[in-house]
Parts: sequence; structure tokens; C-alpha cells
Amino acid sequence: MGIVERFINLFRGNNWLVIPAALLCIVVHEVSHGYAAHLLGDRTAKSMGRLTLNPLPHIDPIGLICMMLFGFGWAKPVPVNPYHFNKRKLGMAIVAFVGPLSNILFAVISLLLLRLNFYLSANLNANYPVFEVLASFFTTLAILNVGLAVFNLIP
Repeated sequence: MGIVERFINLFRGNNWLVIPAALLCIVVHEVSHGYAAHLLGDRTAKSMGRLTLNPLPHIDPIGLICMMLFGFGWAKPVPVNPYHFNKRKLGMAIVAFVGPLSNILFAVISLLLLRLNFYLSANLNANYPVFEVLASFFTTLAILNVGLAVFNLIP
């Protein structure tokens, strides 16, 4: 099964880990955009309360419903005012690139945590269900993050 089929199949069935994993991926992605803009001089996202890991300010109700029904959704985009940047085009390019970059880094961290989970379960000779749930969650996080990064790199 290819990565695309695996990504699509995550949203089918009763895989309850997808919603919290998707919320984490989306929030990290959007906060990264806002934080990059903040570092470049734009305070718009901060003034609107969008530099938070709380998922509520980032949720678009229609996007969330579509995600649950169709397996494809969206979040509220972080507001950015390029007129606050010294170099507008470069600033916008950096802000746009930081979102997918954060997802790639989050995928790498997820895979490292997955590896740690396998190491601990093997060395503890433990067959606890928590290791299986964590393995599934970290795998889901990695797949969703890579999918979100690739999707956001499409012009």
C-alpha cells in the first residue's frame, strides 16, 4: 500500500487517533506560520490570539466538518500582513515555507518517538496495549505531517 492510499485510509473506519493527530499537525503548521511572521516583524497573528497551541482559535468549523465527513479539511489561515516586513516578498516566502518545514520536522520527531517506543517495548519485554496505541499514534502523526507538508508545497 502506497503512502497516498495509507494517508486516505487513515480517515476511514474507526481510527480515533486521526482527529487528535490532525489537530496537532494543523495547529503546529499554523502557529509556525504566525511565529515566523512575528519574528519578521508582523504582530498581526499575535494580536489576534493565533500564536497559541490551543486548537480552538485555529479551527474552521466547515473545514473540521469536511475533515470528519470526507477525510479532507482545512484550518483558519493565520493572518499575515506583508507590509510589516522589511522585504515583503522574501518575508512572505519565508512565512509560507515555514509551515511545511514545521510539518517535516514534526514528522521526524514523531518517527524518533516511534523508534523510542519500539525500543522501550522490546527492552522491557512488555506487551502492554499502551505501546501499540503510541506506535499507532506516532505513525499517524508522521503520515499526516508528511501529507500536510507535501500538500502545502503545491503551488
